[in-house]
Amino acid sequence: MFTIQCQCGEVFHADESHVGRAIRCWKCGQILGIGSKPPTTYEEETSGSPKTKGRSDQQNQHKRLSRRKKAIVYASAGIGVLLLLLLAFSNSRSPWGGGAVLRNGSAKTDPEKVTVTINEPARSSTPPPPPLSAAPSKRLEVPIELEPVNPNRLRTGSTPFTGGIRSGKSVITLDNGTDTDAIVRVVRFREGNQQHVRNFYVRSQDGFVANLIPPGEYVLRVAFGTDWNSVSRKFNYRRSFAETQTFTVDETRWTETREDGEVVRTRSSDLSITLHKVPHGNFQSHPITEEEFWQ
Repeated sequence: MFTIQCQCGEVFHADESHVGRAIRCWKCGQILGIGSKPPTTYEEETSGSPKTKGRSDQQNQHKRLSRRKKAIVYASAGIGVLLLLLLAFSNSRSPWGGGAVLRNGSAKTDPEKVTVTINEPARSSTPPPPPLSAAPSKRLEVPIELEPVNPNRLRTGSTPFTGGIRSGKSVITLDNGTDTDAIVRVVRFREGNQQHVRNFYVRSQDGFVANLIPPGEYVLRVAFGTDWNSVSRKFNYRRSFAETQTFTVDETRWTETREDGEVVRTRSSDLSITLHKVPHGNFQSHPITEEEFWQ
């Protein structure tokens, strides 16, 4: 019967038929060989001069320290290679491109994409490596779509289209409570034809009073959106179109006789229309196409 002692202090016993084989210590994982000359007792196997035993312990400790140093060197080399790869990737040109310049609440994009840089490391020709316990800095570039902050909006009351009629006495007050700007066309039906009477620009959360409206049967055709393009005469973003129900603008004239002569009196309409939905509203609208808006 053989008695084998591991350097961690664990003791194993093996039969003589296992000579030449090896076993693994279940405690520390050390491979232990089964020798051809078994010691008579455990005391004989572990006996020896204090000097020899001390030298053996020093050699084992030196081997453990050497293995640890090698592991640290390999780990440092691997981290160094990983840092070089990360630095090379961060300095390479982004495949998305684009950019944004923000001044006084406005934005310009080309081509309508912005590169967002998160946790960008300080640029240096020879950046010092971070400590082993710290995670390496990363540069993450994410392309996201951003809508411009309505840079080309007109003033409320502007007339983007030419033409119009200013011959009446009636008034139409408009309130745009939507989150987009609006182009309003005042269209009159007369003798089976559609007549363009007025047009004006109303900004979001703003209102406008249109006067000098002649009498007749009317509808309002509205184009909603942001970032008005004066060349194409349409909004660049968030476009939608709507038409109101038909309404009547009245204008009545009569003559009053006084001591100093006759006086002509006029009674005209004063209408208020909201371009947004309101609770219990009595004025309806429905969506239309862009072609119908231009009719």
